[in-house]
Amino acid sequence: MRGNSLLPLTAALASVLLAACGRDQHPAAIPPTSTSPVQTSAALVETATPVLTETPLERPVGIFVVNADGSGLRQVWEGDAVAHSWSPDGRFLAFADRLAPTHDVMLLDPETGAARSLGPSYYSAIEWSPDGTRVLVDVSDEADPSGTAPFLEIADVATGQRERLTEGIYGKWSPDGRRISFSGPTCERRGDLRIYDLATGHIDPVGPADRAAVDIAPDWTRAAYFKRQPGTVTPDYTVYAGALDGSGEIILPTAPLGKGSIVWSPNGDWIIYNAVTGANVYDRRPYLLASDGSGSPTPMADRGYAYEWSPDSSAAVVTDGEGILVFTLRDKSARRIWRGVAYHVEWSPDGSRLAFASPPAGEDRADLYVYDMARGDARKLTQEPVYVAQPHWSPDGQHIAFLGIGGGYGYGLCE
Repeated sequence: MRGNSLLPLTAALASVLLAACGRDQHPAAIPPTSTSPVQTSAALVETATPVLTETPLERPVGIFVVNADGSGLRQVWEGDAVAHSWSPDGRFLAFADRLAPTHDVMLLDPETGAARSLGPSYYSAIEWSPDGTRVLVDVSDEADPSGTAPFLEIADVATGQRERLTEGIYGKWSPDGRRISFSGPTCERRGDLRIYDLATGHIDPVGPADRAAVDIAPDWTRAAYFKRQPGTVTPDYTVYAGALDGSGEIILPTAPLGKGSIVWSPNGDWIIYNAVTGANVYDRRPYLLASDGSGSPTPMADRGYAYEWSPDSSAAVVTDGEGILVFTLRDKSARRIWRGVAYHVEWSPDGSRLAFASPPAGEDRADLYVYDMARGDARKLTQEPVYVAQPHWSPDGQHIAFLGIGGGYGYGLCE
Protein backbone atom coordinates (compact mmCIF):
# COMPACT_ATOMS: atom_id res chain seq x y z
CA MET A 1 0.00 0.00 0.00
CA ARG A 2 1.21 3.49 -0.85
CA GLY A 3 0.65 6.26 1.69
CA ASN A 4 1.41 7.49 5.19
CA SER A 5 -0.01 6.73 8.61
CA LEU A 6 -2.59 9.17 9.95
CA LEU A 7 -1.24 12.00 12.08
CA PRO A 8 -2.95 13.35 15.19
CA LEU A 9 -6.12 15.30 14.55
CA THR A 10 -4.84 18.63 15.82
CA ALA A 11 -1.85 18.74 13.50
CA ALA A 12 -3.78 17.74 10.40
CA LEU A 13 -6.66 20.04 11.22
CA ALA A 14 -4.32 22.99 11.66
CA SER A 15 -2.88 22.28 8.23
CA VAL A 16 -6.19 22.16 6.41
CA LEU A 17 -7.55 25.24 8.18
CA LEU A 18 -4.52 27.26 7.19
CA ALA A 19 -4.86 26.00 3.65
CA ALA A 20 -8.47 27.13 3.46
CA CYS A 21 -8.11 30.46 5.22
CA GLY A 22 -4.54 31.60 4.55
CA ARG A 23 -1.86 32.60 7.01
CA ASP A 24 -2.56 36.33 7.21
CA GLN A 25 -3.55 36.47 10.87
CA HIS A 26 -2.08 39.66 12.32
CA PRO A 27 -4.36 41.49 14.76
CA ALA A 28 -6.10 44.72 13.83
CA ALA A 29 -8.41 46.94 15.84
CA ILE A 30 -12.00 47.17 14.61
CA PRO A 31 -14.47 49.68 16.03
CA PRO A 32 -17.52 48.15 17.68
CA THR A 33 -20.65 48.12 15.55
CA SER A 34 -23.51 49.90 17.29
CA THR A 35 -26.25 48.18 15.33
CA SER A 36 -26.19 44.97 13.33
CA PRO A 37 -28.85 43.56 11.01
CA VAL A 38 -27.46 40.08 11.56
CA GLN A 39 -29.54 37.78 13.72
CA THR A 40 -27.82 34.44 14.28
CA SER A 41 -30.38 31.70 14.60
CA ALA A 42 -30.13 29.37 17.57
CA ALA A 43 -31.67 26.53 15.60
CA LEU A 44 -29.06 23.87 14.91
CA VAL A 45 -29.02 20.79 12.78
CA GLU A 46 -28.18 17.81 14.94
CA THR A 47 -29.22 15.11 12.45
CA ALA A 48 -26.39 13.10 10.91
CA THR A 49 -27.62 9.94 9.22
CA PRO A 50 -24.85 7.37 8.59
CA VAL A 51 -24.79 5.92 5.09
CA LEU A 52 -23.25 2.45 5.06
CA THR A 53 -20.49 1.86 2.53
CA GLU A 54 -20.63 -1.16 0.29
CA THR A 55 -17.26 -2.59 1.37
CA PRO A 56 -14.85 -1.73 4.20
CA LEU A 57 -11.93 0.44 3.17
CA GLU A 58 -8.48 -0.80 4.05
CA ARG A 59 -6.36 1.83 2.29
CA PRO A 60 -7.20 5.23 3.74
CA VAL A 61 -4.72 7.41 1.81
CA GLY A 62 -5.54 8.50 -1.71
CA ILE A 63 -8.46 9.84 -3.75
CA PHE A 64 -12.01 8.66 -3.14
CA VAL A 65 -15.28 9.18 -5.00
CA VAL A 66 -18.75 8.75 -3.51
CA ASN A 67 -22.19 9.29 -4.95
CA ALA A 68 -23.97 12.34 -3.56
CA ASP A 69 -26.50 10.10 -1.80
CA GLY A 70 -23.71 8.27 0.03
CA SER A 71 -23.71 5.11 -2.05
CA GLY A 72 -20.86 3.73 -4.11
CA LEU A 73 -17.91 4.88 -1.99
CA ARG A 74 -14.71 3.73 -3.68
CA GLN A 75 -11.02 4.52 -3.74
CA VAL A 76 -9.97 5.55 -7.23
CA TRP A 77 -6.29 6.29 -6.50
CA GLU A 78 -4.02 4.89 -3.81
CA GLY A 79 -1.20 7.14 -2.70
CA ASP A 80 -0.25 10.64 -1.61
CA ALA A 81 -2.27 12.96 -3.87
CA VAL A 82 -3.11 16.66 -3.74
CA ALA A 83 -4.79 19.43 -5.81
CA HIS A 84 -7.45 17.14 -7.27
CA SER A 85 -10.06 18.74 -9.53
CA TRP A 86 -12.77 17.57 -11.92
CA SER A 87 -12.58 18.29 -15.62
CA PRO A 88 -15.38 20.63 -16.80
CA ASP A 89 -17.25 17.69 -18.34
CA GLY A 90 -16.80 15.53 -15.22
CA ARG A 91 -15.02 12.70 -17.07
CA PHE A 92 -11.61 13.03 -15.44
CA LEU A 93 -9.86 13.98 -12.23
CA ALA A 94 -6.55 15.81 -12.47
CA PHE A 95 -4.24 15.77 -9.44
CA ALA A 96 -0.61 15.88 -8.41
CA ASP A 97 1.05 12.60 -7.40
CA ARG A 98 3.18 13.61 -4.43
CA LEU A 99 5.04 10.31 -4.45
CA ALA A 100 6.47 11.08 -7.89
CA PRO A 101 9.77 13.01 -7.67
CA THR A 102 8.38 15.83 -9.80
CA HIS A 103 4.79 15.76 -8.42
CA ASP A 104 3.52 14.58 -11.80
CA VAL A 105 0.13 15.83 -12.96
CA MET A 106 -2.02 12.73 -13.31
CA LEU A 107 -5.15 12.44 -15.42
CA LEU A 108 -7.50 9.81 -13.96
CA ASP A 109 -10.71 8.26 -15.26
CA PRO A 110 -12.53 7.50 -11.98
CA GLU A 111 -14.87 5.01 -13.70
CA THR A 112 -12.13 2.76 -15.08
CA GLY A 113 -9.16 3.67 -12.86
CA ALA A 114 -7.02 4.38 -15.92
CA ALA A 115 -4.45 7.10 -15.28
CA ARG A 116 -1.66 8.75 -17.24
CA SER A 117 0.92 11.44 -16.54
CA LEU A 118 0.89 14.91 -18.07
CA GLY A 119 4.38 15.70 -16.76
CA PRO A 120 5.72 17.53 -13.72
CA SER A 121 3.97 20.13 -11.56
CA TYR A 122 6.33 20.49 -8.53
CA TYR A 123 4.17 23.06 -6.77
CA SER A 124 0.94 21.07 -6.98
CA ALA A 125 -1.17 23.79 -8.62
CA ILE A 126 -3.50 22.55 -11.36
CA GLU A 127 -6.17 24.58 -13.19
CA TRP A 128 -8.42 23.22 -15.96
CA SER A 129 -9.10 25.45 -18.95
CA PRO A 130 -12.82 26.33 -19.35
CA ASP A 131 -13.15 23.98 -22.34
CA GLY A 132 -11.33 21.12 -20.58
CA THR A 133 -8.67 20.67 -23.27
CA ARG A 134 -5.70 22.01 -21.25
CA VAL A 135 -4.42 22.26 -17.70
CA LEU A 136 -2.33 25.08 -16.24
CA VAL A 137 0.45 24.09 -13.81
CA ASP A 138 3.32 25.61 -11.82
CA VAL A 139 6.68 23.97 -12.54
CA SER A 140 10.38 24.42 -11.86
CA ASP A 141 13.49 23.65 -13.87
CA GLU A 142 15.00 21.63 -11.05
CA ALA A 143 13.99 18.57 -9.06
CA ASP A 144 14.46 20.77 -5.98
CA PRO A 145 11.92 23.52 -6.72
CA SER A 146 13.39 25.79 -4.04
CA GLY A 147 16.42 26.30 -6.27
CA THR A 148 14.75 28.20 -9.10
CA ALA A 149 11.84 30.51 -9.79
CA PRO A 150 8.62 28.70 -10.79
CA PHE A 151 7.13 28.92 -14.26
CA LEU A 152 3.61 28.62 -15.57
CA GLU A 153 3.10 25.93 -18.18
CA ILE A 154 0.10 24.67 -20.13
CA ALA A 155 -0.26 20.94 -20.78
CA ASP A 156 -2.46 19.72 -23.63
CA VAL A 157 -4.75 17.01 -22.24
CA ALA A 158 -4.89 15.01 -25.48
CA THR A 159 -1.20 15.04 -26.38
CA GLY A 160 0.61 15.94 -23.16
CA GLN A 161 2.55 18.62 -25.03
CA ARG A 162 3.74 21.44 -22.77
CA GLU A 163 3.94 25.17 -23.49
CA ARG A 164 5.93 27.43 -21.14
CA LEU A 165 4.44 30.89 -20.56
CA THR A 166 6.34 32.98 -18.01
CA GLU A 167 7.73 33.01 -14.49
CA GLY A 168 4.87 33.08 -12.01
CA ILE A 169 2.62 31.30 -9.55
CA TYR A 170 -1.12 30.94 -8.85
CA GLY A 171 -2.25 30.97 -12.47
CA LYS A 172 -5.97 31.25 -13.25
CA TRP A 173 -7.85 31.07 -16.56
CA SER A 174 -10.12 33.83 -17.83
CA PRO A 175 -13.72 32.69 -18.50
CA ASP A 176 -13.08 32.66 -22.27
CA GLY A 177 -9.79 30.73 -21.91
CA ARG A 178 -7.80 33.39 -23.78
CA ARG A 179 -5.90 34.91 -20.86
CA ILE A 180 -4.13 33.82 -17.70
CA SER A 181 -3.87 35.80 -14.46
CA PHE A 182 -0.84 35.11 -12.31
CA SER A 183 1.35 36.58 -9.59
CA GLY A 184 4.82 36.04 -8.17
CA PRO A 185 7.19 34.52 -9.05
CA THR A 186 8.04 34.79 -5.33
CA CYS A 187 5.63 34.54 -2.42
CA GLU A 188 6.51 38.12 -1.47
CA ARG A 189 4.95 39.17 -4.79
CA ARG A 190 1.85 36.98 -4.53
CA GLY A 191 -0.38 40.08 -4.57
CA ASP A 192 1.26 41.50 -7.71
CA LEU A 193 -1.36 40.30 -10.18
CA ARG A 194 -0.76 40.41 -13.94
CA ILE A 195 -2.50 39.07 -17.04
CA TYR A 196 -0.86 37.02 -19.79
CA ASP A 197 -2.51 37.16 -23.23
CA LEU A 198 -2.18 33.70 -24.78
CA ALA A 199 -2.52 34.99 -28.36
CA THR A 200 0.15 37.68 -28.16
CA GLY A 201 2.28 36.74 -25.13
CA HIS A 202 1.80 40.30 -23.87
CA ILE A 203 1.71 40.85 -20.08
CA ASP A 204 -0.29 43.66 -18.46
CA PRO A 205 -0.56 44.60 -14.78
CA VAL A 206 -3.98 44.56 -13.13
CA GLY A 207 -5.09 47.86 -11.61
CA PRO A 208 -3.16 51.10 -11.10
CA ALA A 209 0.59 51.27 -10.47
CA ASP A 210 0.28 51.79 -6.70
CA ARG A 211 -2.07 48.85 -6.04
CA ALA A 212 -1.17 46.13 -3.56
CA ALA A 213 -3.03 42.80 -3.30
CA VAL A 214 -5.48 42.41 -6.21
CA ASP A 215 -8.46 40.16 -6.87
CA ILE A 216 -10.21 39.94 -10.26
CA ALA A 217 -14.00 39.78 -10.49
CA PRO A 218 -15.36 36.48 -11.86
CA ASP A 219 -16.37 38.04 -15.20
CA TRP A 220 -12.93 39.65 -15.61
CA THR A 221 -14.31 43.14 -16.21
CA ARG A 222 -13.16 44.64 -12.90
CA ALA A 223 -10.73 44.15 -10.07
CA ALA A 224 -10.70 45.00 -6.37
CA TYR A 225 -7.45 45.91 -4.68
CA PHE A 226 -5.69 47.70 -1.87
CA LYS A 227 -3.20 50.53 -2.39
CA ARG A 228 0.25 51.00 -0.99
CA GLN A 229 0.71 53.72 1.58
CA PRO A 230 2.92 56.55 0.21
CA GLY A 231 6.61 55.72 0.46
CA THR A 232 6.03 52.11 1.63
CA VAL A 233 4.90 48.72 0.33
CA THR A 234 2.32 48.45 3.14
CA PRO A 235 -1.34 48.38 2.00
CA ASP A 236 -3.72 50.86 3.64
CA TYR A 237 -6.58 48.26 3.54
CA THR A 238 -9.10 50.57 2.05
CA VAL A 239 -10.63 48.57 -0.81
CA TYR A 240 -10.75 50.14 -4.27
CA ALA A 241 -12.49 48.75 -7.35
CA GLY A 242 -12.11 49.62 -11.00
CA ALA A 243 -11.53 48.31 -14.50
CA LEU A 244 -8.64 45.91 -15.05
CA ASP A 245 -6.52 48.76 -16.39
CA GLY A 246 -7.16 50.85 -13.26
CA SER A 247 -9.63 53.27 -14.82
CA GLY A 248 -13.02 54.14 -13.34
CA GLU A 249 -11.75 53.65 -9.80
CA ILE A 250 -14.16 53.87 -6.84
CA ILE A 251 -13.57 53.55 -3.09
CA LEU A 252 -15.47 50.90 -1.15
CA PRO A 253 -16.40 51.75 2.47
CA THR A 254 -13.82 49.65 4.31
CA ALA A 255 -11.40 52.18 5.81
CA PRO A 256 -12.64 51.87 9.44
CA LEU A 257 -12.56 48.07 9.38
CA GLY A 258 -8.81 47.48 9.50
CA LYS A 259 -6.79 44.80 7.75
CA GLY A 260 -8.76 42.30 5.69
CA SER A 261 -9.17 40.17 2.57
CA ILE A 262 -11.48 40.25 -0.47
CA VAL A 263 -13.86 37.61 -1.86
CA TRP A 264 -16.00 38.48 -4.94
CA SER A 265 -19.49 37.04 -5.40
CA PRO A 266 -19.96 34.98 -8.60
CA ASN A 267 -22.22 37.65 -10.14
CA GLY A 268 -19.78 40.44 -9.28
CA ASP A 269 -22.36 42.49 -7.36
CA TRP A 270 -20.94 41.89 -3.90
CA ILE A 271 -17.64 41.61 -2.07
CA ILE A 272 -16.95 39.93 1.25
CA TYR A 273 -14.37 41.73 3.35
CA ASN A 274 -12.91 39.54 6.10
CA ALA A 275 -11.55 41.99 8.66
CA VAL A 276 -8.83 40.61 10.94
CA THR A 277 -9.52 41.09 14.65
CA GLY A 278 -6.88 38.87 16.29
CA ALA A 279 -4.19 36.24 15.85
CA ASN A 280 -6.46 33.18 15.56
CA VAL A 281 -7.57 32.06 12.11
CA TYR A 282 -11.18 32.68 13.17
CA ASP A 283 -10.45 36.04 14.81
CA ARG A 284 -12.05 37.87 11.90
CA ARG A 285 -15.35 39.54 11.19
CA PRO A 286 -16.86 39.24 7.73
CA TYR A 287 -18.62 42.20 6.14
CA LEU A 288 -20.77 42.42 3.02
CA LEU A 289 -19.98 45.25 0.59
CA ALA A 290 -21.73 46.33 -2.60
CA SER A 291 -19.09 46.27 -5.33
CA ASP A 292 -20.39 49.55 -6.77
CA GLY A 293 -19.50 51.34 -3.51
CA SER A 294 -23.08 52.04 -2.47
CA GLY A 295 -24.35 51.60 1.06
CA SER A 296 -22.43 50.72 4.20
CA PRO A 297 -20.63 47.52 5.23
CA THR A 298 -23.04 44.91 6.59
CA PRO A 299 -21.62 42.60 9.28
CA MET A 300 -22.35 39.00 8.29
CA ALA A 301 -21.62 37.42 11.68
CA ASP A 302 -20.04 38.34 15.00
CA ARG A 303 -16.87 36.48 14.04
CA GLY A 304 -15.58 34.02 11.49
CA TYR A 305 -14.26 33.74 7.98
CA ALA A 306 -16.56 33.94 4.92
CA TYR A 307 -15.07 32.42 1.79
CA GLU A 308 -17.58 30.28 -0.12
CA TRP A 309 -20.38 31.92 -2.14
CA SER A 310 -23.33 29.94 -3.44
CA PRO A 311 -23.28 29.63 -7.25
CA ASP A 312 -26.20 32.08 -7.61
CA SER A 313 -24.63 34.64 -5.21
CA SER A 314 -27.63 34.45 -2.86
CA ALA A 315 -25.77 33.12 0.18
CA ALA A 316 -22.29 32.64 1.62
CA VAL A 317 -20.71 30.28 4.10
CA VAL A 318 -19.10 31.56 7.31
CA THR A 319 -16.98 29.26 9.48
CA ASP A 320 -16.28 30.52 12.98
CA GLY A 321 -14.53 27.68 14.81
CA GLU A 322 -17.82 26.58 16.34
CA GLY A 323 -19.31 25.31 13.12
CA ILE A 324 -20.94 26.59 9.93
CA LEU A 325 -23.18 29.62 9.41
CA VAL A 326 -24.99 30.44 6.17
CA PHE A 327 -25.54 34.14 5.50
CA THR A 328 -28.36 34.92 3.06
CA LEU A 329 -28.59 38.17 1.11
CA ARG A 330 -32.39 38.06 1.04
CA ASP A 331 -32.76 38.85 4.75
CA LYS A 332 -29.16 39.85 5.54
CA SER A 333 -28.94 37.30 8.36
CA ALA A 334 -26.79 34.35 9.34
CA ARG A 335 -28.18 30.97 10.40
CA ARG A 336 -26.13 28.24 12.05
CA ILE A 337 -26.53 24.94 10.23
CA TRP A 338 -23.77 22.92 11.89
CA ARG A 339 -22.19 22.98 15.31
CA GLY A 340 -18.78 21.36 15.55
CA VAL A 341 -15.45 21.56 13.77
CA ALA A 342 -15.98 21.87 10.01
CA TYR A 343 -13.69 22.76 7.13
CA HIS A 344 -13.40 22.61 3.34
CA VAL A 345 -17.05 23.59 2.86
CA GLU A 346 -18.16 23.57 -0.79
CA TRP A 347 -21.53 24.29 -2.43
CA SER A 348 -22.99 21.82 -4.90
CA PRO A 349 -23.18 23.17 -8.48
CA ASP A 350 -26.91 23.91 -8.12
CA GLY A 351 -26.51 25.53 -4.69
CA SER A 352 -28.89 23.09 -2.98
CA ARG A 353 -26.33 21.31 -0.78
CA LEU A 354 -23.09 21.83 1.09
CA ALA A 355 -20.31 19.25 1.39
CA PHE A 356 -17.82 19.53 4.24
CA ALA A 357 -15.46 17.53 6.42
CA SER A 358 -15.86 17.19 10.19
CA PRO A 359 -13.81 15.10 12.65
CA PRO A 360 -15.48 12.86 15.26
CA ALA A 361 -14.60 13.86 18.80
CA GLY A 362 -11.34 12.31 19.96
CA GLU A 363 -10.58 10.47 16.70
CA ASP A 364 -7.70 10.98 14.27
CA ARG A 365 -9.87 11.11 11.16
CA ALA A 366 -12.64 13.18 9.60
CA ASP A 367 -15.94 12.25 7.96
CA LEU A 368 -17.67 13.63 4.90
CA TYR A 369 -21.06 15.30 5.39
CA VAL A 370 -23.63 16.75 3.01
CA TYR A 371 -26.11 19.35 4.26
CA ASP A 372 -29.35 19.75 2.30
CA MET A 373 -30.54 23.36 2.31
CA ALA A 374 -34.20 22.52 1.58
CA ARG A 375 -34.53 19.67 4.08
CA GLY A 376 -32.36 21.36 6.70
CA ASP A 377 -30.47 18.21 7.65
CA ALA A 378 -27.02 16.71 7.25
CA ARG A 379 -26.04 13.21 6.21
CA LYS A 380 -22.77 11.55 7.09
CA LEU A 381 -21.47 9.85 3.96
CA THR A 382 -18.38 8.15 5.38
CA GLN A 383 -17.64 6.23 8.54
CA GLU A 384 -14.41 4.54 7.50
CA PRO A 385 -10.88 5.10 8.89
CA VAL A 386 -10.28 7.89 6.38
CA TYR A 387 -9.14 11.43 7.14
CA VAL A 388 -11.38 13.28 4.67
CA ALA A 389 -10.07 16.52 3.15
CA GLN A 390 -11.06 18.84 0.29
CA PRO A 391 -14.38 17.42 -0.97
CA HIS A 392 -15.15 18.58 -4.53
CA TRP A 393 -18.48 18.15 -6.32
CA SER A 394 -18.54 16.80 -9.85
CA PRO A 395 -19.92 19.33 -12.37
CA ASP A 396 -23.28 17.51 -12.53
CA GLY A 397 -23.58 17.34 -8.73
CA GLN A 398 -23.89 13.54 -8.75
CA HIS A 399 -20.53 12.67 -7.17
CA ILE A 400 -18.05 14.01 -4.63
CA ALA A 401 -14.31 13.41 -4.89
CA PHE A 402 -12.22 13.84 -1.75
CA LEU A 403 -8.74 13.18 -0.43
CA GLY A 404 -7.95 10.62 2.20
CA ILE A 405 -4.89 12.20 3.79
CA GLY A 406 -2.19 11.11 6.17
CA GLY A 407 -1.97 14.57 7.72
CA GLY A 408 0.77 17.18 7.62
CA TYR A 409 0.05 18.37 4.09
CA GLY A 410 1.25 21.58 2.53
CA TYR A 411 -1.27 22.73 -0.03
CA GLY A 412 0.72 25.27 -2.01
CA LEU A 413 3.93 27.14 -2.60
CA CYS A 414 3.26 29.98 -0.15
CA GLU A 415 2.00 27.96 2.82
